[in-house]
Amino acid sequence: MNVPIKIQKCKILIPGGAGFVGRNLVRVRHPKNYDMNDVTVLDKDKTNLAFVTRYGVQTQCVDLAE
Repeated sequence: MNVPIKIQKCKILIPGGAGFVGRNLVRVRHPKNYDMNDVTVLDKDKTNLAFVTRYGVQTQCVDLAE
């Protein structure tokens, strides 16, 4: 039995989001009518962030290892 799950609006932070897993997570969420303004992608490589900006997410160029 499929019961619809109601998800409250939340903010999502994706560290390393311009890498393989992160960028595909953003790509898959985009066409499903999620509010992409509530998604923030962190990555240490600014050139990698260019790929995910086309999906309307917020980006921050940071290195979490520091």
